[in-house]
Amino acid sequence: MHLFIKSLLVFFLILLFSCKPEEEQVTTDGVKLVFKNDTNLVTDSILFDTILAGQANVFSKPSISKRLKVLNTSPKAIKTSIRLANDGSSPYYLIINGVKQNYVKDFMIRGGDSIYIFSQVTLNNQNKNLPFLVQDSILFSTNGIQQRVVLTTWGRDAIYYKGDSITSNTIWENDKIHFLYKSLIVSQNCTLTIKKGTEIYASKGSALVIKGNLRIEGDSGKANIVRFQGPRTENYWENIPGQWKGIVFTQTSQNNSIKFAEIKNAETGIEINKTENALNITFGDVSNTIIKNMSQFGFYASNTNLKLFNTLIANCSKQVLRIKNGGNYAFYNNTFVNYSGTFTRDSASVILSDNGNNTLNLTLKNNIFWGDLKEELIFNKTKTENWIIEQENNAIKTSTTDFVGNGNILNDTKEYPEFENITKDALDFKLKSNSPFIAKGVAIPFIINDLTGKLRTTTFDIGAYQYGK
Repeated sequence: MHLFIKSLLVFFLILLFSCKPEEEQVTTDGVKLVFKNDTNLVTDSILFDTILAGQANVFSKPSISKRLKVLNTSPKAIKTSIRLANDGSSPYYLIINGVKQNYVKDFMIRGGDSIYIFSQVTLNNQNKNLPFLVQDSILFSTNGIQQRVVLTTWGRDAIYYKGDSITSNTIWENDKIHFLYKSLIVSQNCTLTIKKGTEIYASKGSALVIKGNLRIEGDSGKANIVRFQGPRTENYWENIPGQWKGIVFTQTSQNNSIKFAEIKNAETGIEINKTENALNITFGDVSNTIIKNMSQFGFYASNTNLKLFNTLIANCSKQVLRIKNGGNYAFYNNTFVNYSGTFTRDSASVILSDNGNNTLNLTLKNNIFWGDLKEELIFNKTKTENWIIEQENNAIKTSTTDFVGNGNILNDTKEYPEFENITKDALDFKLKSNSPFIAKGVAIPFIINDLTGKLRTTTFDIGAYQYGK
């Protein structure tokens, strides 16, 4: 027995020493490293998405990390020195193979092996009204071979709001980003005016709360739209709902005006008068606006007087439009549409209801109510006598006969509108040339242009978009 144990021990010792690797041979040849980016493509540069300056004073987390894979294609090991070109004055910093350091000397990379370098950037406000460029380089010195990977970031100065209140009439210009780190309140009897081209970012749970008045003065053209979105600018977050709370109007807010805005990726895009016993308020107008990608509602209103036209409200987990407790609503040339690409839902895109007491006075002209469910427009009538409805020339996805007549177009086929694209990655609700909604609307005297600012001729199309160039 003892002889067996001794033999077994000798066997394992022989196995152990026979598996010991040979010492890695370090080459002195001129070897060029190969660099690959996050998508595994060979590169000599790293480009960050636009970074908001001043975030370090607000957030505990730095910018998103960008990964660089550094490959040694030689069969032998190499030693390379790695450093930031502007170390000591650079807004960038590096994490080299798991260690935060901006300089390392004679770092060994085994033959055919690789290491990872993560780069991050923190910017300070530059007191500039336009985007500014910030660059540095990661330098590699390997046996006399010098290589560099350029780091590039566009920065934007930002103004941060951390639970503040606006207590006097205020104007936001488009020279800086406005960032709601916590909810911002516009006090009663005060007006916030937002000029064309202004961008507003908001963090998780943050809202723009309007107790006074809001005037959004966007204009046609991509550069002139007023934009609201969540805090992240990377492509991944482009259409992710629920990143911030939304714009909330209380009962004291009256006579607001919103035109040429884009409100996206919130919980509820616009919420008006959402209280237990909502008093009737005169909200004002919303026009030429896009509201999309909400984790709850696109537009929620209770016992409100509202005019809404030339507006697209799309892709919300609950309803794109929810009306409760009566009120007076005039909807012209809007597109209400819900295609459930990234979420599931079990109720219509648009639901309107009274509370059994208040009158619901409703005007619907030239609107599209569509989506991928069987019924996309529902009237919940507690008391039929409380409903006053004027409707004509709407396009409604329905299998019922409830909306027959008055020039309405009814169908229950998902593809029927002939939208440009209804796939989840490229939703585009403009009309194709063969759409049955072209030239089927009724003329609205006060509407001159469509959502994009395109001139509407005397022949109106149904929906927010007028077909043609």
